[in-house]
Amino acid sequence: MANQKILIPYNFTDMDQKALEFAANTFKYIKTSRITLFHVYIPLPDIETSAKTVMSRLSSSMHFLTNELKEKEKAIQSSRQYLLDKGFSEDQVDYVFRPRTRSLPDEIIDAATEGNYQVIILNLRPHRIIRAFVQSVHNKVISSLRNRAVCIVT
Repeated sequence: MANQKILIPYNFTDMDQKALEFAANTFKYIKTSRITLFHVYIPLPDIETSAKTVMSRLSSSMHFLTNELKEKEKAIQSSRQYLLDKGFSEDQVDYVFRPRTRSLPDEIIDAATEGNYQVIILNLRPHRIIRAFVQSVHNKVISSLRNRAVCIVT
């Protein structure tokens, strides 16, 4: 398998850690594999927070959210390091951490298509009641992508 490109949508859950373990155990001996951890976040709005505006009350909340984003980026870098510690080389593991502009399934589909990823590793959180009411990310990704393997880690 030449240049096996793997995309792992990552949202900092225990199930995401299982997806990392699956990828490490499955692809670490394939030296041509390339893994990308993929996280898109809802962008923070630009607001005027000067002392003269009512919005100044939001300043501490915005500061908290900005720090939370920085912590998440550190966490995804730590997850990348986890894969490096499992035997992958520096050029085999990358990450994408950027603001979301569309729905999560559309972001994953676009990333998989544009990056020409052959494998997408998703995870399934059991017992989520919301799944009964809305189309899941998994269903939309699976039904939209062609000629790609989609692994769902449970």
